[in-house]
Amino acid sequence: MGGVRESVDTRLEIVTFRLVYRFGCLLLGWLRLLARSSAAKDVPLASQQPSWPDWNGSSIRPARLWWVAVALSPLAAR
Repeated sequence: MGGVRESVDTRLEIVTFRLVYRFGCLLLGWLRLLARSSAAKDVPLASQQPSWPDWNGSSIRPARLWWVAVALSPLAAR
């Protein structure tokens, strides 16, 4: 009967180790997300930097793509 008891103890140790490992991975994942969100708050937004030009659309106009209008016109007719 000593062999059965050792088997149960070994299985309990394995299950305990897997449980602790899983919770440790979850905890480290949450800490990583927390650190990432905290670091993201320190980074200035690119749109707030004064060296970037003002893209209000007055100076640059997108090129008209005739093939997009041709491809979408049958859909607009429905």
